[in-house]
Amino acid sequence: MVVVHREPGVEVASIADCADDANIKLNDLQALDLQEELVARYHCVEFRRKLDKIKGLRNTSKYAAAVNELCLPEQAVVLPRYGLQGNQAGVNCLNQALKLLELNRDVLAASNKVRTALGLPMRQPEMVQRIANNDRHDDGGMFDWGSLDVQEEEYFEQVPACFGYGGRIVRVLRRQLGDADPESTGQQIWPAAEALANYFEKDTRDAPADRNILELGAGMGLVGLAALALGAKKVVLTDVEDVLIGLRKSIRLNKWINEVDGNVDVAELDWRDAAAGGPLPKGPFDLICWADCVFWPELFRPLVATLERLATRETVIAFSVATRGVSFQFLELLNQSFRVLEVWRSRTQHDVKIFRARRL
Repeated sequence: MVVVHREPGVEVASIADCADDANIKLNDLQALDLQEELVARYHCVEFRRKLDKIKGLRNTSKYAAAVNELCLPEQAVVLPRYGLQGNQAGVNCLNQALKLLELNRDVLAASNKVRTALGLPMRQPEMVQRIANNDRHDDGGMFDWGSLDVQEEEYFEQVPACFGYGGRIVRVLRRQLGDADPESTGQQIWPAAEALANYFEKDTRDAPADRNILELGAGMGLVGLAALALGAKKVVLTDVEDVLIGLRKSIRLNKWINEVDGNVDVAELDWRDAAAGGPLPKGPFDLICWADCVFWPELFRPLVATLERLATRETVIAFSVATRGVSFQFLELLNQSFRVLEVWRSRTQHDVKIFRARRL
């Protein structure tokens, strides 16, 4: 892709990495109109109501994925008016085109209105120039703008957080917002993840030592890496594709991994695919765990179906949840196939509970 200096209204070269829309061209004025339409739709009462429901996930990759999913129906209405597909492929193409279009500051200002409407940090001109230069030299660049996932340096400066388990320092990425978003002070590791990692260290019944462990929805990997530090034989950290880059970076921060007998691996696992019969990480696993993954009611059944495929009667399932209204619905569903017991609850302002489950 070639970077060109343009005045408003001059067409951009075709978007080479969007196979189905390879001949689509979008100019600056069209980009301004398109984003103005999106902002109008994002300010509708019903959309704002849905957006408010996911505010608790802000500053996390989960929030970005949730916003992406929430926006797609609105984008599906607007994008075809500008020659783009009304689906994720069309969104990918739009984001790819904006890498160059945002060199025009009017387009960048319009893009930032969209980001602000969605509760996302604004993008600065210096970052836009760097992205365009990366694309020019690297044939695609370092950044994947096809989703709103919070990766690389797109919205966040990534800094490691340190925790002690099993006499080792476990480092995982956290993401701290820059000055572009003064409302946010940074992403801390979820309290439920810390609680579950501490539980593994203190409760001998579910101690990870000498066990094969699978973590679902691993995020930045705190729980699984803590399990490895506590002597796990094998740890497989899983999450959806967009999260895996940050997860692998967390692993690379921990040089001690090369010194322990256990090993760690990363694998993509989408519960919806697994529930439909898709591939699973190679087991068997003695312990399956996750921390604070019960957000979306539409994922409850896929998660339970995934557990039903992965867990034998010998498998222990340990998970932590931050108590919300929807967590009760999930536990009701899980109880249909598993015997679930509460084994710990917090005594702080964070209402976190840990549960242990086995197949019926």
